Amino acid sequence: MIVMSRKIIYMLTLALCICSSCKIKSNFHTFYPGIFSYKYTKTNYSEYLEVREDSTFMLISYGGFNTPSCSGFWKVNADTLYVRCTDETDPLAPFTSGYMSIRTRKIKIINSNKLKLPIANNVKRKYVVLKRIK
Repeated sequence: MIVMSRKIIYMLTLALCICSSCKIKSNFHTFYPGIFSYKYTKTNYSEYLEVREDSTFMLISYGGFNTPSCSGFWKVNADTLYVRCTDETDPLAPFTSGYMSIRTRKIKIINSNKLKLPIANNVKRKYVVLKRIK
């Protein structure tokens, strides 16, 4: 009986040592609200994202003659920041140059200072990396 209990203690100690030496990779990133930006100087294109602590945000795309923007609510799930623009009250808003046609976005959290924002209207780039500026 004593030999068996020593074997069990030995096996549990060995299992604990093996498990403690394993590195578990987590896809969860701690996200802190702030201001993120991207600027491409060749075409004068930029993105500006302000994520506020009260779960609201503002997203502005600068480029060319139009400046689409929207504001709404955000939430974080694991390594993704989900933003959803609030509905426009003006029925003519979709026909203006300031209307952002993509109303929801899945933004990948790279780390606490970088976000990967998908772009739909650019042929060469599928996404841009926003960097924290504040």
